[in-house]
Amino acid sequence: MAQQDVLQTARLTLKAISVADLPAVHRLHSNEEVLRFINRQAPESEANTLAFIEKIETGVQQGRWYYWGLYDQDLPTELIGTICLWQFNDTRTSAEIGFDLLPKHQRKGLMQEAVTTVLDFAKEVLELKSVTGIVRVENQASIRLLERNSFQFVRELTDDEKFSGEAAYRIQLFECLW
Repeated sequence: MAQQDVLQTARLTLKAISVADLPAVHRLHSNEEVLRFINRQAPESEANTLAFIEKIETGVQQGRWYYWGLYDQDLPTELIGTICLWQFNDTRTSAEIGFDLLPKHQRKGLMQEAVTTVLDFAKEVLELKSVTGIVRVENQASIRLLERNSFQFVRELTDDEKFSGEAAYRIQLFECLW
């Protein structure tokens, strides 16, 4: 069983999500602005969101991924976004980072704090050699965030590498090496 570490930044607490976060996760996953750049359908109901939370909890317990909810320290029970390390390679020396944040909390440097903290965790605790980020070309804010954190553009994904439903999008691969 993998332990879900609690991480701190100057303004955020990063900790495991739970069923108690169901309404907030549902709001996040239903937000049109958040979904604009993510290959994820809005949940049809809170039951779908509950199934997602249970899937995340199981994957964390099995050590398949690390997944943190982002909680503003001024509102410690209100989930405002998420960040994860997943898609580990076979040797567990590399993983992909993913993140989302409710629009009213964007452009305040909060995700910068979260990404920096998770990259430090990936390097120092997990001893990863690299972390990748996969971003749609139109998502310039996320591209700038990755670049600020030493990610370098590698290449554009081929249609064969994209998830179902992504063929119409230009998607770029970035990598941060240590």
